[in-house]
Amino acid sequence: MKKVFKILSLLLMLLFSTSAFFGCEKPYFVYDEQGLAYHLMGSSYEISLGDCEEKEIVIPSIFKGKPVSTISVFTGSTLKSVKISKGVEIIEAWAFCDSRMLVSVELPDGLCKIGIGAFSDCRSLRNIEIPDGIKNIEKGTFSSCEELESVVLPDSIETISERAFAHCKSLTYIDLPVSIKEIGRSAFVNCSALTSIYYNGTVEEWEKIVKGDDWNRGVPATDVFCIDGNVSLI
Repeated sequence: MKKVFKILSLLLMLLFSTSAFFGCEKPYFVYDEQGLAYHLMGSSYEISLGDCEEKEIVIPSIFKGKPVSTISVFTGSTLKSVKISKGVEIIEAWAFCDSRMLVSVELPDGLCKIGIGAFSDCRSLRNIEIPDGIKNIEKGTFSSCEELESVVLPDSIETISERAFAHCKSLTYIDLPVSIKEIGRSAFVNCSALTSIYYNGTVEEWEKIVKGDDWNRGVPATDVFCIDGNVSLI
């Protein structure tokens, strides 16, 4: 799996650095003092790991007088701590996947999207707080984050997609907002320490949520605790 992520990262960087196909111009990268790479996309920058060897970084919201709106390729990095400044709007698919030393990520208010698999296989990540405004936890976003102990979901969340938290073996509880409309297939599969599931709505509202096959397979929790009673999962 790690080899696949490395190949994916190389392909993405090759795509950005090649001008021979489809008549595209070769993107121009600018590097900051940490070695982070910036690519101007219209009126805003996209940021990638570039040559950065730092363990702790702050991703800025402004670079050379223009906004930094999108986080791109940090795949397989050795980063330990990432703070994302307010103003960054998008974390692209697979952006931080396989960053196995990543312990801490601070997401900003105003973030609009976290892409598919963005933090998958970040095996040292301990906790995550999703900012208000995010509506979907995409497919595999936090899968195989084996040390993930705490997840805070905002009231804006509507969908927890397929395998979003699969194999999060240290997650002991989850607090689900009443805004949720769908929990995807295998969303929490093999979360083997997940003993407590709380839902901030009624039993009737819980029953209306669309739930995919095996959404809680391998989860030891036997009940969902709603505000007016419990729902058995057995």
